[in-house]
Amino acid sequence: MTPFYPHKPLPMPFQRAIALIFALILCLATPWAQADGTAEVEALLQNKQWALAQQRIQTLTQQSPQSAQSPQWRLMASQALAGQGKTTEAMAILQALTQEFPELPEPHNNLGVLWAAQGQLDAAAASLQLAIQARPLYKTALKNLGDVYSAMAQDAYQKANQIGP
Repeated sequence: MTPFYPHKPLPMPFQRAIALIFALILCLATPWAQADGTAEVEALLQNKQWALAQQRIQTLTQQSPQSAQSPQWRLMASQALAGQGKTTEAMAILQALTQEFPELPEPHNNLGVLWAAQGQLDAAAASLQLAIQARPLYKTALKNLGDVYSAMAQDAYQKANQIGP
């Protein structure tokens, strides 16, 4: 049985090309929709608009609940919380991320920075070392680890000076 076509079908190479173009458009359009929200939140975080970033994250995750579980969104949420002074909540998110995704250096780095801000230099150094293990050439973590080691050295010199001759 021959299919009925009201007009002559396009040759097979054209059909394949059209199918590939359509698939490419679909693939490219999906990330743009999500990237717009990500770019907006990242801009808010860079401008230190912590509360607005947190609100936008909540709105976007309510619209797309599966994105709320993505490491990127959880990392941005922890940054917004830390910026608002909600360090405990931010650290809880980061610790969960380091457990679920130990291969990601950013949660380890950010956790190390929060530990250092609290004066927990040993915990900060350990967390930053894990970030560097995950990505050996992670410049930000290397700099942060250098800062932590400098602070540890200053503490050691101060203790030595307090002991006396």
